[in-house]
Amino acid sequence: MQNQPHQQDQPSAINPRVNAAVAASAGTGKTYLLISRLVRLLLNDAAPASILAVTFTRKAAAEMRERLLLRLQQLATVDENELEKLLHDMDCIVTPALKAQARHLYERVLLSTYAIRITTFHAFCQELLRRFPLEADVPPGYELRENNGLIIEQAWDALALLTTREPRSELAQALHTLFITLGNLDKTQNALQDGFLKHRADWWAYVEHQTEPLEYAYQQLQKIYDYPENPLAVYLNSELDKELRVVVQGLLKNPTATNNKLLDLLATSFTTEHLEYKINLLWSVFFTGEGRPKKLFYAAKILKDLGGQAPQYHAALEFCVARLERAADAHQQQRNHRIQKAWLLAGTALLEQYQRIKQEQRLLDFADLEWRTYQLLNHGDNLTWVHYKLDQQINHLLIDEFQDTNATQWHLLKPLLEEMATQHNNLDDTTRARSVFIVGDTKQSIYSFRRANPALQNTATEWLIKHLNGQRFPLNKSWRSAPLIIECVNAIFKNTLWATHLSDFAHHETHKEFWGRIELLPILRQLETDKSEKNAIPEILRDPLRESLEADDFYYFEGQTIAERIKELIKSGLSFDGSRTLQYKDIMLLIRSRAHLSSYEQALEDAHIPFVSEQRGTLLESLEIQDMVALLNHLIAPYNNLALAQLIKSPLFGGDDNDLQILALRTESTWQARLNAAALEPNSHHVFKYAAQKLTEWHDLSGLLPVHDLLDRIYAEGDVIQRYRRATPQALQQRISSNLNKFIELALSMDAGRYPSLTHFLAELKRLRESDEKLDAPPTDNSRDGVQLMTVHSAKGLEAPLVILADSARSYLNGSNKDSYRVLVDWPTDAAQPNLLLLNLPSALQCNATLHYLDAHREQQTQEEANIFYVAITRAQHMLIVSGSESHNSNFGESWYAAFEQAFENRWSNEETLRYIQQGEVIYLTPQVTHKPSSINKQEEPAAIFIPNIETHISPSKNNADDNESTHDSAAHAAQRERGIALHALLQVMTEPYAPNKNLHTLNCSQEWKNEIETLVRTPALNFIFDPTHYEKAFKEVPITYFSEDGKQVNGVIDRLVMTTDTAWIIDYKTQENIDIAHLAQNAKRYAPQLRHYAKGVQQLWPTKTVRTLIVWTALAVSSEV
Repeated sequence: MQNQPHQQDQPSAINPRVNAAVAASAGTGKTYLLISRLVRLLLNDAAPASILAVTFTRKAAAEMRERLLLRLQQLATVDENELEKLLHDMDCIVTPALKAQARHLYERVLLSTYAIRITTFHAFCQELLRRFPLEADVPPGYELRENNGLIIEQAWDALALLTTREPRSELAQALHTLFITLGNLDKTQNALQDGFLKHRADWWAYVEHQTEPLEYAYQQLQKIYDYPENPLAVYLNSELDKELRVVVQGLLKNPTATNNKLLDLLATSFTTEHLEYKINLLWSVFFTGEGRPKKLFYAAKILKDLGGQAPQYHAALEFCVARLERAADAHQQQRNHRIQKAWLLAGTALLEQYQRIKQEQRLLDFADLEWRTYQLLNHGDNLTWVHYKLDQQINHLLIDEFQDTNATQWHLLKPLLEEMATQHNNLDDTTRARSVFIVGDTKQSIYSFRRANPALQNTATEWLIKHLNGQRFPLNKSWRSAPLIIECVNAIFKNTLWATHLSDFAHHETHKEFWGRIELLPILRQLETDKSEKNAIPEILRDPLRESLEADDFYYFEGQTIAERIKELIKSGLSFDGSRTLQYKDIMLLIRSRAHLSSYEQALEDAHIPFVSEQRGTLLESLEIQDMVALLNHLIAPYNNLALAQLIKSPLFGGDDNDLQILALRTESTWQARLNAAALEPNSHHVFKYAAQKLTEWHDLSGLLPVHDLLDRIYAEGDVIQRYRRATPQALQQRISSNLNKFIELALSMDAGRYPSLTHFLAELKRLRESDEKLDAPPTDNSRDGVQLMTVHSAKGLEAPLVILADSARSYLNGSNKDSYRVLVDWPTDAAQPNLLLLNLPSALQCNATLHYLDAHREQQTQEEANIFYVAITRAQHMLIVSGSESHNSNFGESWYAAFEQAFENRWSNEETLRYIQQGEVIYLTPQVTHKPSSINKQEEPAAIFIPNIETHISPSKNNADDNESTHDSAAHAAQRERGIALHALLQVMTEPYAPNKNLHTLNCSQEWKNEIETLVRTPALNFIFDPTHYEKAFKEVPITYFSEDGKQVNGVIDRLVMTTDTAWIIDYKTQENIDIAHLAQNAKRYAPQLRHYAKGVQQLWPTKTVRTLIVWTALAVSSEV
């Protein structure tokens, strides 16, 4: 954040004597305010141990702790003028005594026996449970389990076993009902695992004081349904049949083909005794697919032909329609009720198994932490004692990100607040200074899937005002974003359809110094494909091994457009503050969901743009981790030939297919034996020697060291991380390092650090891979220069000079029930427990009795989508780019992109400053710029921008090939190319170490070319590069990749690399036929740049050797050193 708010913006909220509830919009200095409040508490002589600050993530807690110490360090080290300014900004009355006190705060906090507690909600709960284990009834020495996927699977297996043993039990019938009505096993598991289990804390609160929880839940369900005991028998009776016959007489008056079909269906309905079949039959007769009455029954011809009987027909028709609607809804209510009861029964049974397994293993999860703490503070047997002990230690409570609080957390906090309120209202107790400070922003609540309820912030604010004489402090002045960005935020959330979804939005202000820019990139239009063409069977089947499936990946195409714009901006030298130009790490690319993350990653990677991306559930699927697992498998099972083959080709040992062929041709029993034998032979390939040596050493250690220590040794001795980084493109190097480090951390954390055996560790990895509990790849280091590619949820709390909103041309406000099989919880914020828990069923299974709850849920989801949009925009400091791909059914009018267009049209339609995308031209929108850095003065508002290709890598061989191609006609060049490929292949075979007689006459190619190569390799002057007795090692077709001093990636292939004791010879074959021997030196100079690139790379690999470069002219059997 560029600047920090001054005292006049929030003087009272900083005051430690004020109980404050702060509603802080994005970028308004919330963290600055919270740190200032902490410093003011310390300046007010609050003991560090009496302060408790709670937030929601470890990262946020660590940042808060770091910034507090940094502020205290500033107070201790700045000069007198700066010290007075800092104190003045915190609304202090500056005196010599206060300045002296401020100077010593840093030392006081660091040397305090009991530090300020800056922690997360879950860490606070864990602290209380460990402090009061008997009172909380938690298992002694319990372990906290953060990932519970395996336990859920075990609980499901236990549930399945129960129903298998008792197939006629109520539980088995309930599961059968869910299978049949929901459609399959996956949906049933979603309803129970992702639905009931995830909301187990809501269930515990729902039935907290009930002796018969299920019966109570059934009774609550019964209250919302209103249908007779046998609804179809009640409504589909003779009375309905009588009116149906009147309708039949009307249809007979107009005997069209359609009406005749309807008459046949009606005739069938009179004879069937199956009521469910009858209701479905009659519904298809009278109603459209959308559930509306068909208009054909009201045709003018029918009414005219009926004459005086028309009123009777019309009344009968209205009766039938109304009766069928009531029958269908009553039937649907009965069905819905049956599903809900089955879900509750199966859900409680699954929860029972889940809790049993955890209890047997002495495990607690996060939901247990919150619920046990809630019970400890609200209903424990030693409630007074616990409150007394806590009350003596917590005088000042600060809660950050309050909009992310869930109901359980709010109700466990209330006892602490009530104790403070008791003292506050006790006029005789003035001995202790106590305070409460909460801060949050309901507009940034985007974690409903974690049960977050933003309405609790308003409830908590009202509670503070009522019981603690608290005050409300709104903050709407941004210190993060440029005026243009904030003006756009105001326009979108006040003047577009998004205003209706963010009802509590208040006008934002900002400082006036920042330069800003917004760009709308051209929308990629997706055309609707003809289904018959799309599903057509091709005449010739595709070979999947040779021909990839062509797909119109519009997200990849959009990513290409974004990548080109990024490259243009980087090349332009754009600067936001004048201190440095734009770098990749200044750019944040945001997407709404991870569904198409890989497409954007591929586009950036293909454009050679370094990026940092977040991956979910991909750790064990990454290639480098699969190599590490293969290594560990091979250490405990040396006969695992496949694992060894994988290791030989991995960057760990750097082998290739030729090395595998050598081992495959050997006759020893196992590949490990073949490797050991090959390593002992004279002139053995270095890959075999190195692999045999290391695998033997690590195998001996595998039975002696714990897994973590073994991996630590392997990483160090094998230089594992650097080997993988060198074999990986720069854009992916940081991810490789993070994954390898995460793997070794996993070895330490598994089994709570109880030193699992190698076999147990591998078995656990196998279970993790096969289960639904996927291990996330770790976040990479954001300090490296790479575009940050992440979801909006992950970006919350972050900021960037340039933010790109991708996939912005489709609506996220669709009315579909996309949260099917989740739980609808009716829990008013002022209630101690929920009123009702319902499974959110698909639209086809909904009924009128549950629509009220579904509508409320959809309204909450719509508001959260608006919150996500708000969070996405407000990450930008200076520049915002909006991009999108519009499909034929994307509902563009409700998209983010359309909101920007509407905001621009409403605000700037009559001003010359309106500049945005027109006919594919990238044009700047830069209204009312008050400050522009010097570095962009020459680029002010161009009419259009040409985006050139930017050279980001060097291919020496390709560059020379291009030069050659330009000097030959196409036919001659093709012939020369064929000759070059053939001669290189012949040289490959001739220099193979396992070619026994090096006889080329059996190969199918030109005899002239064979003779040329035989002459070449037998030339005495070239023995030092072809005769193994003249060198230590030789490599052929050596790929080389490195980054030059100017950051460009160099890629190439060295034809042959020969190593002697002190020299590395780089050999480059030239296969031209008509070479004048008198001009060899002149011709060789053409290739000097290519060989210099190779030499620089080889020198990095072998810094102690002299690197020399040599061109071998195959047609002349001579060489030229360059």
